[in-house]
Amino acid sequence: MAKGLELIGDPAAGRPTLGANAPVAMFRALRMVGMMEGLNALIGDASTLVYAAGKGVGKELGQAILEKTGGNVDAFVAATAAEVKNLGVGIMKVTHADLDNGLLEIKVDECITCSGAPVIGKRVCHFEAGFVSGVLEPLVQKQVNVVETACNCMGEDGCVFECKF
Repeated sequence: MAKGLELIGDPAAGRPTLGANAPVAMFRALRMVGMMEGLNALIGDASTLVYAAGKGVGKELGQAILEKTGGNVDAFVAATAAEVKNLGVGIMKVTHADLDNGLLEIKVDECITCSGAPVIGKRVCHFEAGFVSGVLEPLVQKQVNVVETACNCMGEDGCVFECKF
C-alpha cells in the first residue's frame, strides 16, 4: 500500500461489529457538510484545497498502480477503474482518449459524492477531480489539470472529468 494510504489501517479488524464499510450518507455528511462547508466558512471557497487533498490521495494510488502495471496504459486504466469501484467511489470509464494531444475524458457513474444527491446547481466533486489528476500524473509524468464538466448535482447524467496534460 502507498505510504500515506497505510494510515487507513485495517478498518475490518478495528470494527469487528460494524465492519469496514460506512454508509454513503455518513461519507457525504463528512465530505459535503463537515469538510466543504466547514472549510468554506473558515477560508472562503475551499474547492482548491479539496482538489489538492484529492490529488494527494490520487498520486499515492496512481504510483502504486503504476508499479503494479509497469506503465501499460490499458492495464493502468483497468486497474484504476477496478480500484475506484472496489473503494466504492464510483464506476469509472474512459469516454474519450487522445493521449497524443494530452486529452482524456473520464466518466464516473454512481459517484459517492453526488449520485442521488439533490440538484443544487453547482458541480461539487472537487475532491474527485483532484483524485483523477493525482492518479494520472504518475502515468503520464506530467502535470494533469482536471475540470469537472458534468455532475449529478447539476442534474447531469454522472460526473465527467476533462483531463489535460
